[in-house]
Amino acid sequence: MAEDKAQKAPVYVSYLTFANLLDWLRELSTIPSQFDRSFWGAKYSGATGAQLMTGLRFLGLLDGDKPTDRLEQLALATEAERKPMIADLLRDSYGADLVDGLPKATPKMLRDALFERGATEGTFRKAQSFFINAAKAADLPMPVAIAKQARNKPSPARRNGLGVKPKGPVIPKETPPTPEDKPLGAVRHKPPTDLHPALVPIVDDLPKIGPTWQREAHDLWLETFKAVLDYAYPVREAPGEA
Repeated sequence: MAEDKAQKAPVYVSYLTFANLLDWLRELSTIPSQFDRSFWGAKYSGATGAQLMTGLRFLGLLDGDKPTDRLEQLALATEAERKPMIADLLRDSYGADLVDGLPKATPKMLRDALFERGATEGTFRKAQSFFINAAKAADLPMPVAIAKQARNKPSPARRNGLGVKPKGPVIPKETPPTPEDKPLGAVRHKPPTDLHPALVPIVDDLPKIGPTWQREAHDLWLETFKAVLDYAYPVREAPGEA
């Protein structure tokens, strides 16, 4: 009895889950003759898979655990072919009065219609989102007030044909400037790692001076370098030298 009642409830998995199932079935070389857990359990969790199978029964795409011809036709159809098929599927499962009356419906009218078809307080929001997104995928007209009630959106690939849509503007990564792009005086060279620590800051300061020195700066750097060089690497006479 509980299972029969669940089968009468409107679909309350996401439309994206349903659309992904159709794409998965299209990729298979053969659609199995029975949709039991050993088949769908490798792709869906127990709860999601069970809800999806219940949804397929509500839509008339499963007879018990056996896929109907309509499910196979829908799975093998192209994206363009699926649009009118989804529209007809909604009319047959939800009623033509709801689907064809959608352009003049209000959010309350849709809510009442879904509850009349078996939705509960616990499933209504998800059932509403599935119906709205399925109607969008079928290009069915609807008021903005209803369209914005969906909690999730159809697959981006189905909205624009370009694959996943970025969540925000695409910001190109800045290409690091090459040494040729920088002023010569800004090019920094890493000092050799085996250089005496006392000489590192002096050598590292050399490129910042630039290609043209003033005589005073030149002499000061050279004098400082020589003094530190003598400290870091003192000249010692070899034994026996005069």
